[in-house]
Amino acid sequence: MTRFSGVALATVAMLVLFSATAQADGLPGWFGAKGGVSMAYLGGEDAGLDPGFAPGVAAGVFVAQMVYPHIVLEVDCLFLQKGGTGTGHGLFNGNLDKGDQTTSINALEFPVLIRITDQIWGPLGASLILGTSASFVLSGKRKTEFQLQGTVEEDIDRLISFDLGLIAGVSVEWGPIFLEGLYDWGVRFIDSTDGEDVNELQAHTLAIMAGFRKQF
Repeated sequence: MTRFSGVALATVAMLVLFSATAQADGLPGWFGAKGGVSMAYLGGEDAGLDPGFAPGVAAGVFVAQMVYPHIVLEVDCLFLQKGGTGTGHGLFNGNLDKGDQTTSINALEFPVLIRITDQIWGPLGASLILGTSASFVLSGKRKTEFQLQGTVEEDIDRLISFDLGLIAGVSVEWGPIFLEGLYDWGVRFIDSTDGEDVNELQAHTLAIMAGFRKQF
């Protein structure tokens, strides 16, 4: 909770500082909501030969402030589902069992984004998005459809509680409405176990969201 509070307070303080400076120069700011789907997969050396995408939900709210002409600072608060698909293995009655496996991870994420934006024609605009994120893992489940023992669901008890990500994306805006795609590259191994047996898995997510913004 201390780490969570520190990140939240730092991002809010940063936005308030830039907002006060920018509004003094007559630059606009916005707040709004966005939501859509996530397509997540697990990368890293232990992802296996057949990693695949798992669908999920991406939704949240944001505040944004233009700090210089064509440069916008944005802070989001998102519920984001991560994970991926692959092949799971286990033992059943002394026999090797395998099957299709889906990993689902629920996270609360705080992206801090820089938008390089410009008008294309009339109310139509576009942005290049770059940033970083702090992600707090809420829960994780793994579902495997084994060939011998059937479907097995279990909670994941080796997940890290905190992840960092690098973000890149694009958006298209039409007045107060926008459509954006954000690719979030998790940089930490999601396995929380220390030592030589750590699974080298990283959470990578593509979120496609539509949203609405209102100027303040």
